[in-house]
Amino acid sequence: MRFRYLLLLVIPFVSFGMSISQRFIDHINSFRLLKIEFIQKFYPIGYQTPISSEGSAYIENEPPFRIKIHYKKPNPFIILYNGKNTTLYNLRDNSVYTSKGMSKEIESIGIFNKRLTDIFKPVLSSKDGEYYQILFIPKTKSLSAISYIILKVDNALNPVSAYVYILNKGVLHILITNLANLKSSKNVFRLR
Repeated sequence: MRFRYLLLLVIPFVSFGMSISQRFIDHINSFRLLKIEFIQKFYPIGYQTPISSEGSAYIENEPPFRIKIHYKKPNPFIILYNGKNTTLYNLRDNSVYTSKGMSKEIESIGIFNKRLTDIFKPVLSSKDGEYYQILFIPKTKSLSAISYIILKVDNALNPVSAYVYILNKGVLHILITNLANLKSSKNVFRLR
């Protein structure tokens, strides 16, 4: 008998959580060209101070699915994936390195180009004041280094921050300072 009451308490929470997760996924998938400005801190296991960086990322959510990450601090460089090759461009010395395919540096951000639910399983959601938190667990072996992600979104379902727990390495905290859906990709995916 007690289990019936417990089930009545859990069912609304689970359905609430899944609906928030699905609404967030639908919202992000509606973006054609996502621009994110961010500050990130990586807390490696065993270190007292985090490794900090900041920059912007552009993610094209339609073919050819291009991605550009422009780090401004502490070391200015650009990572550009044009749908076929990855190019790393060091802005300090103007050196360029190109490799075929998608590099590990942008592999995780490339999830925006796939159905999020094919890669991550939204496990549960909760409301914390004016924000929702969604717990995602990877479903694919290609992301086995990630234990889980806690994503914080606002009432408009825009991502505010994320904690990425990386197995045996540490925690990456990404604070999103600006988010926009750009109308045109003209000149966005150029190195210079």
